[in-house]
Amino acid sequence: MRSNAVKSTLIIGCGNPHRCDDGVGRHVIAQLESRLGGSGKIKTLAVHQFDVALADEIKSYDQVIFVDATLEELKKGWKLTKLVPREQKLNFSHHLTPAALLKLVDAIYQKKPAGWVLSIKGDNFDFGSALSPKVQQAADRAVEEILRLI
Repeated sequence: MRSNAVKSTLIIGCGNPHRCDDGVGRHVIAQLESRLGGSGKIKTLAVHQFDVALADEIKSYDQVIFVDATLEELKKGWKLTKLVPREQKLNFSHHLTPAALLKLVDAIYQKKPAGWVLSIKGDNFDFGSALSPKVQQAADRAVEEILRLI
């Protein structure tokens, strides 16, 4: 149950919906949108990758939650990690880590939203649109965790 003091929250799901489990971030966003409706202090975005253009959006929120697939082995199939803003060497600017995006928001706008990464272990990155069963289950649990966090 959320209190009246809900922080303004931006939830960004990242991934390619045409590469099976890589689309899990977008899947989580779709689930959250159906559960949250039009909550005024909570905004969701589905993106193909984390890029510099997101900094302008992030600056307006108290906290941001990044959701993405990972190859990392995770005990529960998913993991929520508090972010520490960090600089990133850029070879190209169309893909940034979530920590680098928070650092960029601080550098440009002098804003310091709290940041979280919710990583979900992907199993199948072949062409297709369906999530693998284990990833579907992990995504459902991850949605519940996000709802508790916000």
